[in-house]
Amino acid sequence: MDQKLEGKIEIAEGAIKRYNEKRGPSDGMEVDGEVVAFKVGIETTAKEFLDVVKADEDEQVKALTDEELSDVFRAVGSFRLLFLSDANLNTFLDSCTTRS
Repeated sequence: MDQKLEGKIEIAEGAIKRYNEKRGPSDGMEVDGEVVAFKVGIETTAKEFLDVVKADEDEQVKALTDEELSDVFRAVGSFRLLFLSDANLNTFLDSCTTRS
């Protein structure tokens, strides 16, 4: 993977982390008394991913085009499929979530 794409993935990860830090039970994402953090999984659609990332106010996020964000989503999706059973994938996906 090229360094530019890796950098864009890191920007998207930051947006997801900030999104999760802001969420709470009032967002309707509570299951069994715990807030469920957003993370990119097998069931995640491009629209869900884009909605979360594009909602971020960070200038680096705002500078990414829809095409670049789609490239990030496809790249992360490729990782999900290639390493589905690998603990390293879970570590990567968990790095996109923050729990208080």
